[in-house]
Amino acid sequence: MKKLTDWDAETYDKVTENLEQWGTTIMKNRNWSGNETVLDAGCGSGKLTKTISLVTKGKIYAVDKDPDMVRKAKENLFGIKNVTVIQSDLLTLDDEIKNIKMDVIFSNAVLHWIHDHYTVFLNFRSMLNNMSETGGELLIQCGGYGNLSNAISIFEQVKNHHNFKNYFSEWKNPWNFAKPNDTESLLKELGYRNIKTSLFHIPVIFKDKDSYLTYIKTVILGPYLKQLPSDELKHGFLVEITRLVENKYPEMMWNLDYVRLNIVASN
Repeated sequence: MKKLTDWDAETYDKVTENLEQWGTTIMKNRNWSGNETVLDAGCGSGKLTKTISLVTKGKIYAVDKDPDMVRKAKENLFGIKNVTVIQSDLLTLDDEIKNIKMDVIFSNAVLHWIHDHYTVFLNFRSMLNNMSETGGELLIQCGGYGNLSNAISIFEQVKNHHNFKNYFSEWKNPWNFAKPNDTESLLKELGYRNIKTSLFHIPVIFKDKDSYLTYIKTVILGPYLKQLPSDELKHGFLVEITRLVENKYPEMMWNLDYVRLNIVASN
């Protein structure tokens, strides 16, 4: 039986239509020639990799750290001949991928899970193709400053509940929701050009409690649930979230206050 603490790639693949739509939107920031070599950095289950394969006949490298996501991506991308799926950490790129020159580095819903943005963007710049006509390009979207602030305030209240707080004594914030100006300054420091960063707010509304719970359990709550040693405690954590929403924050029933950071830059 799969633990709640793992990325559940099967469920993730089914419930993340919103992330897929947003990632598709940022792809429109580029005029595609159709021959680009592309890195999909943090490809997840590979749904957006498949979309990339529709706009370029060039080689596409779909990279993810999580083994279950890699398995699902290979399943979803089977038969697409110009796609290679590789398991690798974006901070310590495997030899198989780090020396390949990319025309485009695309990433969706990934970078906010990585605290060390400096190293990630440094790695990306070393991979971008300086010889292409327009220079290599970043097309990135991730959680930005203020992302899920209302939802996280509820999760934090539950974390500090007497039933759970002892399990969070070594808790560390798992996210880096960067500000546009900070990201722009970092990219300038690393030598990127033509930098555009912006935030946009986009709430996601779920049809009912069950779909809300399935989503947050699969996409957001992994770091919290990982701290809890039993399925009973994990279930109790989810129950307490719904109790708070229903009794104290009905205006948040059943929605999430997403804020996304768009990043476009070239080398």
